[in-house]
Amino acid sequence: MSAVLALGFFLLFQSKLLTATLPANAVNINQATAPQLVKRLGLPAILAQQIVDERQKLRGHAFGSTSQMRHLKPLAASGVDLDDDLLIVRSKAGGASEYWQGVGFFFLAFLLAHIYLRKTAPSADPFLLPLIEILCGVGLMMVYTVKDPFRDTFSFLGQIRGVALYGMIALAIPLLKPFSRIVLRRYQYVYAVAAIVLMVLQILVGSGPGGVHLQLFGFEPVEVIKILLVLFVVSYLTQRPDALDSPINPLPRVQDFGPLAIIYASVLLLFVAMKDLGPAVLLFGTFLTIVYLATQRKIYPLVGGSLLLIAGFIGYKIHLGFFATRVTMWLNPWENTDAKGAQLGQGLWGMATGGIFGSGLGMGNPGMIPRGGSDLIFASIGEEMGLIGAICILIVYVLICVRGFRIALQAVTHFDRLLAAGLTTLLTLQTMIIVGGVTGFLPLTGITLPFVSFGTSSLVVNFFSIGLLLHLSSKTLPNDVTDVASSAWARSARIVTVAMAAYLLIEIGVFRLFYIQGIADTSIASRAIRTPDRDLVTRDHVNPRLRIYANAIPRGTIYDRNGRVLAVSATSEQMSQATGLLNPDGRMRVYPGGPACAHLIYAVEGDRSPTNALGRNGDLRGYASYADLLTAYRLRYLPGAPRPKGEDVHLSIDLDLQQAASRALLDSAHSVHDRRTGKSKDSGAAVAIDVATGEVLAAVTAPTFDPATVTGAGMAQLLADKDKRATLVNRAVRGLYPPGSTFKVVTAAAAFEQGLQSTIVNCPHTEYNVKWRYNGVRYARRRITDDSEFSAHGSTDMPEALAVSCNIYFAHLGLQIGPEALEKTATEGFGLAYFPKLKALGEDLPDCSYGQGTVRTTPTEMAEVAQTVANGGIHIPARFFHDASTQAHATTVLTVDQAAQLQAMLAGVVTGGTARGVFNGLPVSVAGKTGSAQNDQGDKQTHSWFIGSAPADHPSVAFSCVIENGGHGRSAAGPVCRAIVSQVFSPQGSSSKH
Repeated sequence: MSAVLALGFFLLFQSKLLTATLPANAVNINQATAPQLVKRLGLPAILAQQIVDERQKLRGHAFGSTSQMRHLKPLAASGVDLDDDLLIVRSKAGGASEYWQGVGFFFLAFLLAHIYLRKTAPSADPFLLPLIEILCGVGLMMVYTVKDPFRDTFSFLGQIRGVALYGMIALAIPLLKPFSRIVLRRYQYVYAVAAIVLMVLQILVGSGPGGVHLQLFGFEPVEVIKILLVLFVVSYLTQRPDALDSPINPLPRVQDFGPLAIIYASVLLLFVAMKDLGPAVLLFGTFLTIVYLATQRKIYPLVGGSLLLIAGFIGYKIHLGFFATRVTMWLNPWENTDAKGAQLGQGLWGMATGGIFGSGLGMGNPGMIPRGGSDLIFASIGEEMGLIGAICILIVYVLICVRGFRIALQAVTHFDRLLAAGLTTLLTLQTMIIVGGVTGFLPLTGITLPFVSFGTSSLVVNFFSIGLLLHLSSKTLPNDVTDVASSAWARSARIVTVAMAAYLLIEIGVFRLFYIQGIADTSIASRAIRTPDRDLVTRDHVNPRLRIYANAIPRGTIYDRNGRVLAVSATSEQMSQATGLLNPDGRMRVYPGGPACAHLIYAVEGDRSPTNALGRNGDLRGYASYADLLTAYRLRYLPGAPRPKGEDVHLSIDLDLQQAASRALLDSAHSVHDRRTGKSKDSGAAVAIDVATGEVLAAVTAPTFDPATVTGAGMAQLLADKDKRATLVNRAVRGLYPPGSTFKVVTAAAAFEQGLQSTIVNCPHTEYNVKWRYNGVRYARRRITDDSEFSAHGSTDMPEALAVSCNIYFAHLGLQIGPEALEKTATEGFGLAYFPKLKALGEDLPDCSYGQGTVRTTPTEMAEVAQTVANGGIHIPARFFHDASTQAHATTVLTVDQAAQLQAMLAGVVTGGTARGVFNGLPVSVAGKTGSAQNDQGDKQTHSWFIGSAPADHPSVAFSCVIENGGHGRSAAGPVCRAIVSQVFSPQGSSSKH
């Protein structure tokens, strides 16, 4: 055992050196002089000298941890912000010296204990000492690894003193010859009175967190009380063998059972009064086991177990102490309403992260487990030593249990048998309760794991228990005296032994640990815990191991189509001008594209979802979910292990065109004023698309925001949208508008598909009582009219109807096409995702045919409509990424000849129709369609629309624009599209042009 532990201590030390984060300019606050503190930490001279003076007042003239210095009143009052990574309290050399001295003291103590035991009690059990050595050694490793040995309090040395000094003294006391002359069974009421006195003192003058009185004068009385009560019960039952098992009466007599019940119940009730139910459960379970062994009657554990369950239910309902919190946490470890309800889930995180083989000694992060060195130390073992190591520890406890009951079976007197069984039960049952709680089989109780958890009081008492067992195993009777255990007693002892071993190895080891660390380890390690924070706001909490590892992965850069940076991780020099608000991970980023790119970057930096098809957070951060990081995290210290890296994302937009379009959109939108308030509306969107590829060259939205200046409070205001401007809505992609007359291009395309392009309609300007039939039902529209400034168009064909934007023509054309054909062209051809369902379309067909009624589209979709006509009738879904992985399936909507005819008609709209004069003076011709879409609020102006492409005779770029409440298409949206064409085709224009 010593050889195995020596190897473990060596590996642990080497691992800590490997994983230690000690910068070259680290400051040892226990050695630095005042001038050095001034120079290296930038402290004021007076403050540095005060720190040195305070250090000199301490015992040993040293700070135990960096936090001890930070909590000094002069430093706390100064408001100086120190870099914690620079501060250390011991150097690597100093830490190594203290570590190996402590390890050497540990091994020396066990060597001397072994020699002492062999000399004083050569016939004592030879297995108990090495078994507790392995447990103590593993406990020391966990106590060492949960703390930063260079910055935190060196609890490791305190634990070594508890084991190698106080523990060994406690172990040796029962082996002394004077102790062997004490007749333990005679002092039954002394044990009882001592236990009650300790309990009363603990209640009256004890101290502890949350109102639970745990300590008395520096030690925990409960540890001593446990031994005292075992001695009391065993001696009481030994001297009254018929107290609970009378051969005459089936029920125990009051005069026999009364004193035992009163004294034991008094102590349990005192624990309840102290709101510390863990020891009460342990003592009651031990009591039931001893009674069962003494009587071999199953009725006692059955009734007692039922009473325990009832008491637990009552304690939960009345919220007794921390018990209700622990039960709530047990019932709902991943989501509960208790502010302290995350502990169990955090322990499960640690074990699941360790997996089957563990992270390795000193290479995990058990310090992230609350109370990872005490209450939840078994979770720390599971994280660092894995499933294999955790099961090995359980096997050690099972071996202690087996050896303890073997001592009981071979003991020389009935008192010794019952005492050995009681002490073994106490140790084993304590182990069963705490590992059951840590693994989620039972509610957590807050008791310690014997010989492993940090704490001198429990160590001393546990060593004393082992000393008693060794003392009992070394006793022999004279040859002429026999006191053999009955077969019934032996059978009961074996039943208890098998039951405890089965619980630890099968229930905990096989069913619980194998599931947590071998089957569901990935899902558990990556699962979020949803509990309230200190501000009582409930949030999702992620496994900090994976989160910290993820934050160290370089996040990918976002580029435009020409390789210009749109979003990049901030360097240390850029941190002051960076923001982390646009990405879910909160990573500090710089956004050179400014407000023009804000909505696109906000979408791309986010997670992909049904409402955000542009989300590429998974690619940028280098992993799709935290579950994908678990394997890489476990292998992170191995040479040559794969390192995740965020992928770069290349958007299809052109930064120059994006910024030019944004300026034009903001100028045009700002010129629009609300009729009621007189204030600028400032809302709209514009999109430009490469005709041949479908790549989006620009997609801008108004209003926008500057990602470089949005603070946390500012983002909260944007999300709250108290000004009702919906600033965060990406209107270019998600803004739903009635398309107005721009939709007539879709209706015209449907007419071409149906061979109705030669249709002629008489337009009287206003037509009354328009009737049609759909699905066997007659419908009528009382009035259909053109805009008020238009006159009657008379006999009108499609080219003229598009040029003058005749609503009556397209209403009748839509009735001839029919809802089925129109829907097919709109959805299957042009890919309009928000087009009304067939029934709604049929009931509103005339209005829908000229872009009103229930028709809703986005600016991107309408740019795709223009792209399809300009691309010879082939629709290519819009692509926002400049890479082959986003290729989409193209759809043929029109023949090349049909598309050319429709494109010529749209060119006529610009040269002699509703858009006449808007694009004069440009180096290229333009084809397009205006639109004035009536919105849901009749008291507001119509939305201004324009869609089109350029050059008209050989298009390379298609575009669309909508200005909310902008009026006619030529007046607000047209100038924005003109700016787009000018930027693309001017000599100094965008590099995206062909």
